[in-house]
Amino acid sequence: VNILFSHALNFRENKIDLKYQGRTAAFLFFEASTRTRMSFETAAVQLGLHPLILSGKASSSLEKGETLEDTILNIASMSPSVLIIRSGEALNLNLVDKMLNIPILNAGWGSYGHPTQALLDIYTLTQKMNTLKGVKILIVGDVLHSRVAASHQELSKILGYELAWCGPESFMPKDTENKKFNSLEDGLAWGDVVMCLR
Repeated sequence: VNILFSHALNFRENKIDLKYQGRTAAFLFFEASTRTRMSFETAAVQLGLHPLILSGKASSSLEKGETLEDTILNIASMSPSVLIIRSGEALNLNLVDKMLNIPILNAGWGSYGHPTQALLDIYTLTQKMNTLKGVKILIVGDVLHSRVAASHQELSKILGYELAWCGPESFMPKDTENKKFNSLEDGLAWGDVVMCLR
């Protein structure tokens, strides 16, 4: 994670690695997205990668019954430098990853995870805090259906921050080792950092 953050800081300071010039990044957004897609496109352009974009099923062979996996394999055969994929749970990203030798960036996968968003959250916090060890992060909202919360669950184990959920019981995962608060007031009293979901 620290290596990723070091690269992010270099890119932020406009220390662009010209080895990306003239390469392509394939954007396969099978689900609607605004912020994630535009953030990835901006980053690609700033790094010199030309974005190749497939947005939803419209005007693609998916409309004619081609599977998501076949669509990805066809685009991968065009040798992009990276595949950036956003999809629902109908696509098995782990299986696709085993089929290809191209880096795949998960830009949101069903309710399984949104690692780039969780990493961006944590990168932002590291700019304000010396360490995240023991920091208490409260995530408020529909945690049960949140891929961002799912990714924070994994990342917290790596970086050592504490997580708690806050919201109505119907928004809470049933199996969780994290604290749960139904009262926002109690959650805010516990947390050092608060993240609000849609």
